[in-house]
Amino acid sequence: MKMRFLTLIFSSLTLFAVAQNCTVPMSSVAFQQGLTRIKSAGNELGMSQAAAALANQCLSSDQVKAVVMALPSDQSRYDFALLAYPKTVDKVNFYDVYDGFAYFSTVFRLHDATATIGQPVPQPSTPKIEIKQPNIVIETPKKRNWPALSYPSIDNYLGNTGCSEPMPEPNFDQITKDLPATMVEEQAQELCRNLLNKNQCLSTAQIMKLATLMNSQTNRLNFLKDAYNVVYDQDNFGRCGDVLALANLKKDFSVFVNGRPNPNTVTPVAPVCTVSVAEQKEVVDALSKISFSNTKVTLAKQVIASKKCFTTNQIMEILNLFVYEQDKLNMAKYAYAFCIDKGNYFKVNGLFSYSSSKEDLSKFVSNAGQ
Repeated sequence: MKMRFLTLIFSSLTLFAVAQNCTVPMSSVAFQQGLTRIKSAGNELGMSQAAAALANQCLSSDQVKAVVMALPSDQSRYDFALLAYPKTVDKVNFYDVYDGFAYFSTVFRLHDATATIGQPVPQPSTPKIEIKQPNIVIETPKKRNWPALSYPSIDNYLGNTGCSEPMPEPNFDQITKDLPATMVEEQAQELCRNLLNKNQCLSTAQIMKLATLMNSQTNRLNFLKDAYNVVYDQDNFGRCGDVLALANLKKDFSVFVNGRPNPNTVTPVAPVCTVSVAEQKEVVDALSKISFSNTKVTLAKQVIASKKCFTTNQIMEILNLFVYEQDKLNMAKYAYAFCIDKGNYFKVNGLFSYSSSKEDLSKFVSNAGQ
């Protein structure tokens, strides 16, 4: 029986090798009759034989997908899809067929097999001559001199948290180092408001420093109240009252802080979906085996779009598989829509070597959130 199936596959491969281009799929009536014969076969061999016969017809991607989903195993689905690909009239939509498989590994095999059909054998590229660039000494960026207050540290902090991780201090220093010693009130308010609008996680110390940029005590109080939604170390937030000079405003702030609900009583909202550790490993292992950058980008986008629920750390693991900075940047932009913890996406900037790439991604994320 196994020999009969191999003979069937060989015959079908011979047919598709000489197949002419298809422009119109078979009629719905004829296709449904063929699909019925597949479903009514008594065993996997019979179903595979009926499917191989149907693969010699001109089909649409939707018709190929319907047959794939009717077959009992991933191996028989793979065999049929590979046979049907040359006679699929809308190959641009063939990725829809991937939804009919149970395992990512089978999808990767099918993608690699169909990608090489009709393609010339790649020639070895000319070795690149590496030109060593002179060493450039980068000076450590200066830091702004903040008012002498007792700023709480988050080192070894074990209290309640309002977000996953505050802005790294080097990033905070970069944003604030070139600000004038005395800022116009409207300019200071705009800077603080922009950070809050991005839902950027901040430490209590960073919030206190930003508040001191404003001269108006009332503006400082309003900023502190708004900033509670993005503070990391919630148990330290009461220390922000040190930036207020007026007793009535200090009292107002104290009432605000002490009247906040206990974060431990709030039931966290579970993400809509997740990618398991095993699935993530399967994706990373498969992408690691792909040498061509364009193929890797195409398949990575299809996998991300099919799951729709990656964490920032999982996306970073996938981005690390790309060698070229531009491919990594394009993938980072694409994957943002499928990230379930967008508040942590600032961590992706750490994967880039050039500041222009970091600024490009930050601008993209900012515009996407509007």
